[in-house]
Amino acid sequence: MTCLYRGRAGTGLWSRVATLFINDWYFPAVLISLALGDRSFASGVTIALRRQTLEAIGGLQVTADHVADDWLIGERVRRLGLKTVLSRSCPDRSGGRGFSGSRASRAALDANDPRVAPLGYAFMGFSIFLPIALLGVLLAWPSPWALGLGILALVNRVGIHWVQRRRGAARLGYDWILIPPRDGLLVAVWVAGFLGRGITWRGRRYRVRGGGALRLLGG
Repeated sequence: MTCLYRGRAGTGLWSRVATLFINDWYFPAVLISLALGDRSFASGVTIALRRQTLEAIGGLQVTADHVADDWLIGERVRRLGLKTVLSRSCPDRSGGRGFSGSRASRAALDANDPRVAPLGYAFMGFSIFLPIALLGVLLAWPSPWALGLGILALVNRVGIHWVQRRRGAARLGYDWILIPPRDGLLVAVWVAGFLGRGITWRGRRYRVRGGGALRLLGG
């Protein structure tokens, strides 16, 4: 069993940007995946399973050298013939306090998703539609079709934000004015994922192999 969670912003800029990522992109993206029949979602901070199930997949040791440990746990459980169930509970989670705690760690994970789920990572670009739509407006100007699609994308993006605020995220304190830089940053992280195959974690450099397995570089 796993569940979604809402971001709770702190006082710092990067904490608020990270909270926007959680509430405005991660949360709706999971719901869309579920609506399309995908049951591969598993959130590392909210996974609950029986002890015998954990032992049957080899224990937590199997995740020791994988960047996407939550995905690996869910995948191995499904190989046993069991299902991933999404709980109705929706706890709050801190968006982090600083640049390294909120954006850099998230970027490190996103930048290596192509090795875990290549097709899903490629199609992720369609969900970051606002910056891409605005770029299309600039390149095709003064095309009324491009302008119309750009406006539609903007209305859609702001609409998602306000729906999330109505769901209860407003009391968690994040700002609509940060939507453009947050979405632009996500596009940059997505593109970087196709270019790099390494990750730095606690001062050590790792190479990401197929399936998300890690290999320590330099000894």
